[in-house]
Amino acid sequence: MKEKSFQLLRRVFELCKFLIFRKVIQRRFIPLSISSSKSQKVYDRSQKRILNFNIHDSDEYAVLSQIFFREDYNVERFNDMRVQKRYEEIIQSGRTPLILDLGANIGLAAKYFDLIYPSSKIILVEPSSSNLNRARQELPYSNLNFIQAAIGPNSGSVKLHNPGHGKNSFRVEVDPQGEIVMLSVPEVLREYGDECIPFICKIDIEGFESELFSIESSWVDEFSMVIIELHDYLFPGAGKSRNFLEKISKLDRDFIHVGENSFSIKNSK
Repeated sequence: MKEKSFQLLRRVFELCKFLIFRKVIQRRFIPLSISSSKSQKVYDRSQKRILNFNIHDSDEYAVLSQIFFREDYNVERFNDMRVQKRYEEIIQSGRTPLILDLGANIGLAAKYFDLIYPSSKIILVEPSSSNLNRARQELPYSNLNFIQAAIGPNSGSVKLHNPGHGKNSFRVEVDPQGEIVMLSVPEVLREYGDECIPFICKIDIEGFESELFSIESSWVDEFSMVIIELHDYLFPGAGKSRNFLEKISKLDRDFIHVGENSFSIKNSK
């Protein structure tokens, strides 16, 4: 009886090893450091090189894990190649794919997009000066531009506050006396319209999506893909996602929700 139990446990152990190995080997980005290390090394199997990240706390490590180890922004896991195809079409046209990172935080998402879509122009929009300075230090790349601003329905100003949930949770409120500029997406697009074609728009703005989509938002359909984290869970009863869902439902786009993110993919050019 003991021998049979031992054999069974051994088979279970071998199966677990196989499943873990298969999961790791299928990843593009493989962690090389323990999670508590502030100097994170990640092996990029595609480029065959080691990436270095300065991670200050567990919150930042959680974001690193979501973006690189889980690849939360990887649309190809849905077996959907439309976004990659559109990326190649823009490049072949002689223009540059434009990626907007709205709510860029310390730049981890922008780093991921730069690795996946290296011929893109990436614009990081972030209201927190401390977060944006971190991004500038970590990402000294010529194809990245940095804008300290909040993104909203129109131009204006906001005030910034942190409810105490770490660097990932800065929130903004419209305030005519606010010290931080608020820009609209069309304003940002006009700045880069001559050289670029809108490609991906990633939005993670801690509930301010309600204001962002409070007015006509036809700019959404200029992007091949919009990735948004909705924040109803942070504001129970406030209907923070209502305006976005109302606007997106009128467009010819597929809608996929996985984990914390919703993907809106254009069905035609």
